[in-house]
Amino acid sequence: VITIPNIHPQGLVPFFILPLLLTYASNTPFSFILKYIFIMMPFVLLIALLNPLYDKTKILLVQWEVSRGWITAFSILLKYMLALWMVLCLVSTTPFPRLLKGLEQLGFPSMLIMTLSFLYRYLFITIEEGERMLRGRKARSYGQPFRLLDAWRSGSALISSLFYRSLFRSEQVFKAMRARGFQGEIRLLSPLQFQKRDFLFSVLCLGYVLFFLFSSRL
Repeated sequence: VITIPNIHPQGLVPFFILPLLLTYASNTPFSFILKYIFIMMPFVLLIALLNPLYDKTKILLVQWEVSRGWITAFSILLKYMLALWMVLCLVSTTPFPRLLKGLEQLGFPSMLIMTLSFLYRYLFITIEEGERMLRGRKARSYGQPFRLLDAWRSGSALISSLFYRSLFRSEQVFKAMRARGFQGEIRLLSPLQFQKRDFLFSVLCLGYVLFFLFSSRL
């Protein structure tokens, strides 16, 4: 999507066919895709809507004069949706350890892979600790009227306590991993093998992308 100029958003439209087919073939709910697209949409809109403020050059679109800033803003939104849709198709169909193993076999730096691995593991630990603390807070404040000042004070205390607990749990998990022989290598029960169907899928996807990429430049 980077190679498509921002002033030609129509060149991005054919690329939406691939994630649409992948979503349908993998039985991934479209509600799952739309949910995460809309979650991150405000941050992208904040960046995209700055373009019309700085780029006010008028260009002719069909029969109307439109500011080039609005066209580039629309192009940014399309690129965001396309990139995130493809990422969601990947992570919703492939377990995260297999993704890390694939990155390892492709020669990505081990430090990057380990960082992603620990982030994935410890994220769920932090979420679990946060849910336990929220349940405890609700149980202790049952029947009491809501006060914004008290909620602010208890919230700051919960955040600091959550940081300490998640750090302590993370150290325990890391010690358990080292005790089981962890040496920084991603291990799977079934090793990854590049099969004929993988080669065929790669060729088809590459041909699809190259075809529409060169077609948009004609």
